[in-house]
Amino acid sequence: MTYSYGICCGTIVSLEQIKIPENIEYKVYEVMRIIDGKILYFEDHMNRMELSLQFYVPGYQIDRDKIMGTIRMLIEKSNAKNDNIRIEGYLDAQNECHLIGFLLKGRYPDKTMYQEGVVVKTFNYMRKDPKVKSINHSYKKMLEGFIEKENIYEAILYYENEVTEGSRSNVFFIKDGKVYSTFSKNVLLGITRAKLIETLNQINVELVEENILKSELEKYEVAFLTGTSIHVLPIRIIDEIEYDINNPLLREIMKAFDMTVKSYLTI
Repeated sequence: MTYSYGICCGTIVSLEQIKIPENIEYKVYEVMRIIDGKILYFEDHMNRMELSLQFYVPGYQIDRDKIMGTIRMLIEKSNAKNDNIRIEGYLDAQNECHLIGFLLKGRYPDKTMYQEGVVVKTFNYMRKDPKVKSINHSYKKMLEGFIEKENIYEAILYYENEVTEGSRSNVFFIKDGKVYSTFSKNVLLGITRAKLIETLNQINVELVEENILKSELEKYEVAFLTGTSIHVLPIRIIDEIEYDINNPLLREIMKAFDMTVKSYLTI
């Protein structure tokens, strides 16, 4: 479905009226998932966006009630049920922050991907500011080109042999009944990542943060991705390494995470 309306200056407008001035240097964004007409993790997304904006404008605060009300109107006017909404913030020449928003057709894994896992490959790249979710068009174009060329689902980033995250996701591993990831300081702190950690605590599964080395990926039994649109998605192959997609702990985590998602739907 193609939507006709978006958000600009706190009101609902046609998409043609949403324009960002050229030569804007600082832009940040959040993509939120809409499930059955409700927004997932709204408060968490706004908290992270506010922190990203404060990186450029110290003390900046988002009017959550205003943007919540505007998003509600947009969802109702567009009859959006199961798609995404993207909110962008940018600074003008006077260092004033402006927010815009528009609905996006979601690209979600199909049932087969959750059952059989996906194929990914590693890509040598280091994110400049892992704590700031900013818009980088050259980065996006480069990674999209790599994913299309290799005919894979996702690119897993590494730098100097250390695996950090996916190009649009976080990556985790399982070994000996424990879940492993790189250190939090090395990655964009995905909201889904945080909710996964919350879920692991609820089912008493230990998370170990350590250096995940590209040269040692074979030592892990299981690999999976997390993200806004995918939740918890098994990885079948990283480069030439195959992983167990039917691991009981992996399937337990996926089931428990689905329950976590349902508890966080708002609006």
